[in-house]
Amino acid sequence: MNRIVSLFFFGLTYVHGIGQSYFYKNIDIHEPGTIYQIIPFGEKIFLSSQLLCVNTQKICTNIAEINDSGNILNSIYFENINPSISTFIYRDLIYLGGLDSSGGSTVILEKRELSGNLLQNKKYNFIRDGEYMNIGYMAQWGDNFILTGQLVKDNKSVGIIAKFDLDLNLISTHIDPNNDSNVTWDIAIGPDSLLTCFIMENGFAEPRDRRRIEKYDKDLNLVWKYQPPDSLLYLGNDIKLHGTVLENGNIFFTYYKLGWNDRLPQLKCIDTLTKESVWEYDFPNINSHKRLVLQTKELKNGDILISGSYATLATTPRIRNSPWLMRLDRNGNRKWERAFVELGPDGQDKTGTLWDFIELDNGDLMACGHVTDINNRWDPLLIRTDADGCIDQGTTNCPQVQIIDLMSGTVDEIGEDVVSIYPNPSYEGNVTIDIPDYDHNDEYSYSVQSTSGGCINKGTLSHKVNELSLNIPSGLYLVTLLKNGKPMLNQKWVVVR
Repeated sequence: MNRIVSLFFFGLTYVHGIGQSYFYKNIDIHEPGTIYQIIPFGEKIFLSSQLLCVNTQKICTNIAEINDSGNILNSIYFENINPSISTFIYRDLIYLGGLDSSGGSTVILEKRELSGNLLQNKKYNFIRDGEYMNIGYMAQWGDNFILTGQLVKDNKSVGIIAKFDLDLNLISTHIDPNNDSNVTWDIAIGPDSLLTCFIMENGFAEPRDRRRIEKYDKDLNLVWKYQPPDSLLYLGNDIKLHGTVLENGNIFFTYYKLGWNDRLPQLKCIDTLTKESVWEYDFPNINSHKRLVLQTKELKNGDILISGSYATLATTPRIRNSPWLMRLDRNGNRKWERAFVELGPDGQDKTGTLWDFIELDNGDLMACGHVTDINNRWDPLLIRTDADGCIDQGTTNCPQVQIIDLMSGTVDEIGEDVVSIYPNPSYEGNVTIDIPDYDHNDEYSYSVQSTSGGCINKGTLSHKVNELSLNIPSGLYLVTLLKNGKPMLNQKWVVVR
């Protein structure tokens, strides 16, 4: 019975009897960089990272297998490939695409065994006179795969889609006929088996920066198109159109309006057949709040998860482009939204982002990206949360991190130098509150509330380590700690008798 209660409230005991806490860690891949993708494959999990190889001072790729604790089991370096969101695994083989990191716009494709053994390597050059190329996404499409991106010349760009077979042979290419300036970025394969492309167009004539969503058949023929009449960006090139195709065939995407802050999107879901809106979600038009969307996916229960970065420069707490997750239900209602603010040695929050995420079998979430340290070095970042985006406040084997609930303003802290409450769950109603930076010149207090908001117990804290015996029944409670009358921690606490 005790084990079941612990599983229900905390998810600390998982299938097959494996015990695992949530985590936030700057993962050790030995080089500065960012983790672009987290890739589930059967019971395995892989990370695809863009790194700066210190020995060669060139961009390279690392593919690493990790366990559910986020520890690296083995890894492979691709020394000459500068990747994007351009890795997939199929039939125990790794497929990777990227630009030649030695310079130029040559596209390198490789196929390797999971052990790292190289099977095939091919190079392609898609550029025309005076152009260079950027790579967007690469994804499997049946017995083929797709690579997207843009060809750039004189500050204008044109979207490109290239189709290959699984032996890395080029089958066909599609270059966007709208030659003003555009990029083919996100792609999705929906239940209709068509290739859905999310395209940003940023031409120089008014109206500027019109966006499109298009579907292509196996021969890269355009078969469907959607273009909102007022889908205009306030600014141009730095924001891409992100979206996905849902299991019911509807399309979810980020949606920008003229005059709004460039990083404050509306969220929209449309019916593919009628092209009518199913639902929309509007954020407040507050210029100091910025949400940069980088990834959107549908979860197993129909909810939608979004990752990227969040900033607010004019309110408290101040957040500077920190890693960010938000979850919506299937009807477009915001369930929760959190920023993960890592504090540097100087006490200032680090910047960073979350590029990708997956949902684990038990509903937990694992997300990847990077944070930037005081020397502007990119540290690869990996986090694991529960289904609500939370990490145990008792987590100590990590940097000092504030997890900010952007709906309520509640701030939870994890890390070596933050307050901890244990045991959790408590089987006798006893609890210890540890305040590592306790200062006798400050006043500390606590309160224990029921889930209905009633105060169950409260008192003062006079020591660094405070052992309390609370005669309260079994249940879920909220413990709030105050320092000089201001909240310093809110944590869920379970009593099991």
